[in-house]
Amino acid sequence: SSVILTPSMPLEGSRITMLCSCQSRSDHLLVQSALQTLGADVLFMLSSRWEQYKFKKDVGKFCSLYSDLVVAGGRNHNSLCQLTEGASVPVVNIASHKFAPLHALGVLMTLQEHFG
Repeated sequence: SSVILTPSMPLEGSRITMLCSCQSRSDHLLVQSALQTLGADVLFMLSSRWEQYKFKKDVGKFCSLYSDLVVAGGRNHNSLCQLTEGASVPVVNIASHKFAPLHALGVLMTLQEHFG
């Protein structure tokens, strides 16, 4: 699908699937709220079970059928890599045991706000 981005709602018309096995429910809600504020339609959110599936590439393929973007967080970074291998749409890593880019972005924005 073709999505036209606008400055006020850059994700308007985008279908985004959330896969989160992070322990913090507040993180789930914050990410979902941010995506909706940016205009995205959040299709569904799978719980911690997605990392237990044997064929994570197939989860990536399935999510790609219905999404323009997959936002994923998990305990095991290798699970995210396998998910990405199967996906034909971009996969954004929220957090894993190896990397936490969303947290890092928040820290950078806080530093920029404080120090300019």
